[in-house]
Amino acid sequence: MDEVKFVADAVIKTARAADTAMRRAWSLMEAATEKQRPSEVMSREAIRRMQGRDRRGRNEVRNS
Repeated sequence: MDEVKFVADAVIKTARAADTAMRRAWSLMEAATEKQRPSEVMSREAIRRMQGRDRRGRNEVRNS
């Protein structure tokens, strides 16, 4: 009888762990799809500057 309870408990724990993992994964995917793209918020020039590029798309060289 103890063996049956052990197996049943293991199955329940596994199902709960799978449920939790799926909820976390779903939450991350949902958050990623709702997030605005940088191009919807920022200008092309601002994006280029954040990437370290000049107006022509070349990498900027900065002397430190």
